[in-house]
Amino acid sequence: MRNLSEIHTILKILFLSATLSITSFNITFAAVKNDFSTAESAEKSIFANAPSIDFEWGASKMGSLYVKHGAMMIRAREEMSGREVKFQLDTGTPRSPLYENAVIEQLGAKYTKADAVEFCLAFSDSYKRYMPFYYMRSLGMRADKKNPLPALGTLGLDFFTSQPVAIDFPAKKIYFLPEKTVDEIRSNPNHSCLTYQSEYKNIRNKIFIPFKIGAAIQYAMFDTGSSAMELYLPLSEWKKFQITNHRGQNYETLIVNAWEKPITLWRQQASPPIEIGSAKFNVSQIYTSPDSKFPAIIGNALLLNKIVVIDTARHLFGILQ
Repeated sequence: MRNLSEIHTILKILFLSATLSITSFNITFAAVKNDFSTAESAEKSIFANAPSIDFEWGASKMGSLYVKHGAMMIRAREEMSGREVKFQLDTGTPRSPLYENAVIEQLGAKYTKADAVEFCLAFSDSYKRYMPFYYMRSLGMRADKKNPLPALGTLGLDFFTSQPVAIDFPAKKIYFLPEKTVDEIRSNPNHSCLTYQSEYKNIRNKIFIPFKIGAAIQYAMFDTGSSAMELYLPLSEWKKFQITNHRGQNYETLIVNAWEKPITLWRQQASPPIEIGSAKFNVSQIYTSPDSKFPAIIGNALLLNKIVVIDTARHLFGILQ
């Protein structure tokens, strides 16, 4: 295994046409300079020999609200042209899509003729794995002055299915772990480790983690794509924490885009303590939507000073304290 400072994670994407002829190009995950002003991760020694890739924060707007930690973005480079590309990491998406419009603009229309797409991910010559992609047709932002490098696609939860991972939010790194390391973390009583469900209320292939709010145990989807949120609750649950002011309203309305479609969100100031296993958090804001039937969601904003461990094979979710 290469030294972590020298690792370039190579991805080969094979595009299978309707006649099953194959074209290919190589993508390398490039190291990203970490400009996050924080101390090094306290758990660095645990991951010292684990291969890793870096991520960076993409800013976003939610109505008039500017969000610094709006999206987890992973940079890469297409080897033949030397062109840089980006992917968003979204654990709320079971399968990883490429955006047709972005691929046409950044890599060329010939690559969108494929009926099926396959990623070959290699950390070294001896360690490779394959991951399918699909196309979201007529989707993808065009480059402009405000966004000169739009996302080429999304890395969904299937990006994590081959082996356990640790998302080190302070260090802005994603480590790929052996099961032995996860077992060491589980055996440490200082860490919060629990079993998650992949299905909840007819929603499948997600990470649903149990959490305690007040006296009730509920399940929330861990969604890195809902980066700006600490906690989202269904409307009926959200109303339980509503405190109406003298104007009869105490929430803010925000219009956001999800897969390029507008969604109305309501946000209110609230401070209910929640527990995820033995980890305790104080929430400052709660979101809901008056016209969407999303389940409860826990986003990145709750975990910005934590390390999260995910083992999809064994349905394990951990928070390093």
